[in-house]
Amino acid sequence: MPPEGKGKKKGSGPYHLTTGEVGDAKAVQGGFNLHIRMLSMLTKASGVPPTPSPELLHDFESRFGSVDRLSGLKAELRKAKPDAFQEATSMARSLRMAVTAQRSPIATNIGRIKEVWIRRAFCIVFAAGLKKFIPEVFGAPDSLYNQVHQMVAIHSFQVIAAGFGYAHMKVDTEQAQNDSLLDQLYENFVFSYWEKLAKAELRKGPGTVVKSIADGNAYRRHVQLGEHRVDRLIAEGFPKRAVCGIATDIYVTPYITDFYRELDTLCFMAADAEGNSQYLLTERTRQYISRRFPSNATMDYFDPIYFNALPKSLRARYRHSGVALPLPSHWKENWQHLTDTQFMEKYGNEVLKSYQLPTDEQMESAGDNEEEQEDEDEVDDLMPADDT
Repeated sequence: MPPEGKGKKKGSGPYHLTTGEVGDAKAVQGGFNLHIRMLSMLTKASGVPPTPSPELLHDFESRFGSVDRLSGLKAELRKAKPDAFQEATSMARSLRMAVTAQRSPIATNIGRIKEVWIRRAFCIVFAAGLKKFIPEVFGAPDSLYNQVHQMVAIHSFQVIAAGFGYAHMKVDTEQAQNDSLLDQLYENFVFSYWEKLAKAELRKGPGTVVKSIADGNAYRRHVQLGEHRVDRLIAEGFPKRAVCGIATDIYVTPYITDFYRELDTLCFMAADAEGNSQYLLTERTRQYISRRFPSNATMDYFDPIYFNALPKSLRARYRHSGVALPLPSHWKENWQHLTDTQFMEKYGNEVLKSYQLPTDEQMESAGDNEEEQEDEDEVDDLMPADDT
């Protein structure tokens, strides 16, 4: 059973488990979550279970009968009727064909489960009187329909885990037989995580989850790409101000982007020489995943035309932020080893001429507060569209 956590995250719901609460059951959680996806035939992280149709719910009620049957359900789940066996075989093969054509950790891990175990899992689904495994994520967890799904998921997972069907995910076979643990993990995945995804699809429209995951992947890729660039800048002896200038946002000065494209070439040359090029990321089609301004950017980070159209209060934040790079015409000069003061005198002040910065007197002038309040109201119209 997971250890007691220090408290739920605000707004997370009663079924959410924190990392601390999962504790050393992380591998079991990963295997069980994968198992639930497999039963639902959802092989992508963006997969959201559909809402059960009224016809499916009616069919379940006619097949299952009363709540009294729950007590003997586990014994029934051990039986596999010949007709269910054929249907389960068809489902297992369809699933394996689907994951073969995909490239993702979920598809890979499902693909490593033997077909005999997948077929056994679907036999259990059909033995419970279910045509499909589709939990009602917005329904009551203790409804008869959802209770049967939970029992099916737990029992079928335990059967496969006992036969080492999830050994490739390092699932502890003893922990996998802990009904109380699996109850909590199931409710966390279905009635917290999946419910959250389903709500997002309802509120923001179809495709919301796919886009959110893509944005998350893009952000992680940007971070990793930036780390490679920082390492190369340091190795080449560039000053700290140049390191802080790295970015891939819509309002960046074009020559800043050009500079880092050239830096990427150096990264690949070094990686090839060291035999590490297979681990080096390249920048794909640029994805603008946030419109928030970075707090530590230098002035030349921003495209002057875009920057000068911003409200005065926003421009004032960067008055003393300095400059990272000289203009492109000076790139081949020996500017990297200058002190900040020397750099600003020789190169930086020339760059600043393109930026319209408010003076201290302007910021303190009478009536400025009212004007800035009006300016702040216009920010959303000037910012690029938020993709998050």
